[in-house]
Amino acid sequence: MIEIAVLLATYNGADRLPRLLDSLLAQSCQNWVAYAHDDGSADDTVRILEDFANQHPGKLEILGRDVAHLGAKGNFMWLLEHVRADYYMFCDEDDIWLPEKISETFRFLKEIEQRIPLNVPVCVHTDLAVCDESYKVLYPSLWRLSKVMPEWQEHPDRLLVANCVTGCTMMFNGRARELALPMPDFVPMHDLWVAFQTVANGGVLSHINKQTILYCQHGDNEVGANQVGCGYVLAKLKNLKRVWNGNVEQYSIAKKLRDMSVFKFVSIKFIFELKRMF
Repeated sequence: MIEIAVLLATYNGADRLPRLLDSLLAQSCQNWVAYAHDDGSADDTVRILEDFANQHPGKLEILGRDVAHLGAKGNFMWLLEHVRADYYMFCDEDDIWLPEKISETFRFLKEIEQRIPLNVPVCVHTDLAVCDESYKVLYPSLWRLSKVMPEWQEHPDRLLVANCVTGCTMMFNGRARELALPMPDFVPMHDLWVAFQTVANGGVLSHINKQTILYCQHGDNEVGANQVGCGYVLAKLKNLKRVWNGNVEQYSIAKKLRDMSVFKFVSIKFIFELKRMF
């Protein structure tokens, strides 16, 4: 049987973790096993994981109990390094997976694999709905909210300048995993790295224009959702130093990975922001 590994990175998520685990059990596709790594939680997160593993044998394994304080990126990449499966999905502890998330994403990925040669990396991602701390939907589409344009952004250079892939919506195959290991320290997030390595090595990076997850927006999020509009522009202007530093860091990454010129970086950034505004 094909196994889909759900890589669950946890840290002090006891308040929201049970809802996430319930949403995994409610999936229409059950060809999955969750592999959890806790990053040193001080709350009941580990106990909740242990209770779930005991109540649902074969559905969750807790790994690396003696490894902690890796951070979000390090936590997910540690799991990716230590788990072997046919397909992989990143999973945040504070979201809710909609019932068809695994089945629809897997079906779409398999359709792609059937059209291409064997051993080609494939990574699929989807849109997501943004909700508040009580899981009330605030925005039905993150892509519409943030003016994400996956068709335009799913290119190695553009991806480094304007990443469109959200880790908790991804599914990718074993070849994509191989290319993603090891991950350089200078790359900021795991989702960008897996997506970039896929498309930069002749693979397929594609998307489903559908929401498959309720993405919880709250004060503890490491990365949140932003609305693009006049307020977005004003916020950028008020924080020019932070925007400048962010762009310098982003260019440094693009230079290391693609030997990108300053002119090309600025051109892509300008076109991207122009497309988002108009």
